[in-house]
Amino acid sequence: MDLGSSTQYSASQSAEAMGFLAMAGFDTNQILSALPGTLSLAAAGDMDLAKSADIASNIMTGMGIEAERMQEVADKMAMAFTSSNVDLRMLGESFKYAGPLVQAAGIGFEEAAATIGLLGNAGIQGSQGGTALRGGLARLLNPTKAVTDSLEEMGLSLDQFVTDEGKLNPMVDMLRALE
Repeated sequence: MDLGSSTQYSASQSAEAMGFLAMAGFDTNQILSALPGTLSLAAAGDMDLAKSADIASNIMTGMGIEAERMQEVADKMAMAFTSSNVDLRMLGESFKYAGPLVQAAGIGFEEAAATIGLLGNAGIQGSQGGTALRGGLARLLNPTKAVTDSLEEMGLSLDQFVTDEGKLNPMVDMLRALE
């Protein structure tokens, strides 16, 4: 009720968002901690509060990010979609397809969001962006002969992309190598 009286969203809209966070597995304390960030995200994305909560919690779960970091994640999501050619829905769609592999590959949330934004700037948005990112990462993590041959033709080697531990190098370094 307090959030309903102190924000542009009603108490019932806040309760609906809480319901989505609960369905995502957040406990009561996590929901109360996450809700202010969710409200900020919904306002920045000019989107329904419950849908924003659903998108944000899905991304956080897929990336293995704790609920207590919602405000930080909401700020980074807002930065990604306000500085690129994607919106909150597209960002959520991209992470739905790429998030778990991005997280497993050792790529941080901020790097992934920026990469999705760059793909969006090139018109590769939403599920297409997530699929493209996931496919590219999978090919680097489990390269075929065609991948290694293509890299060699460009004067590159796989170690410019993958660490000895089997994780990917930072996206910025990989993009510089490809540049």
